[in-house]
Amino acid sequence: MSERTFAGWVEPIARRDRDGRAVLLDYLRSAPADVWQRPSSVDGWTCRDVLAHLAGDTGKWFSHMLHATLDGQQLDPTRVGPGADTDAINRRDVEERRSRSLAELIAEIETDGEEHEELLSRLTDDHKEFRLTEYTLSELLGGNRSGNRGAHDREHLAQMREALEVAT
Repeated sequence: MSERTFAGWVEPIARRDRDGRAVLLDYLRSAPADVWQRPSSVDGWTCRDVLAHLAGDTGKWFSHMLHATLDGQQLDPTRVGPGADTDAINRRDVEERRSRSLAELIAEIETDGEEHEELLSRLTDDHKEFRLTEYTLSELLGGNRSGNRGAHDREHLAQMREALEVAT
């Protein structure tokens, strides 16, 4: 990953997401092979399904939000807002990735992370108050809302770790 510079308000967000992704990737590479078939605390999902979810629209949503900001556009209403069916999006992403190997899913998360870093490095102070929804970009990225990729990764990492602990 190349070294990038960030606007002052973006740097802690980029660091938080980078650090969260690093912890997630370390776990994914070191977890015992049998963890992936274990049920997670997400109803009906195995740990592999959780991983497929993380590699799916989760990363794409973050990119979509940053691209919308950088291009001065609003978010796609089929992905966010009252018309969005996030459960259907999540199911689709998991189904699309069920046949992919662990290495392919990890590579997708790494590729998305590299794109996120690049997009975050293009944000300026002018983007901080850009309104994507009822929230500004800084509110979405900085809080515990859907723009907080690091918190989302950590939440699902905890679910996978819990599945491993339950079995041992």
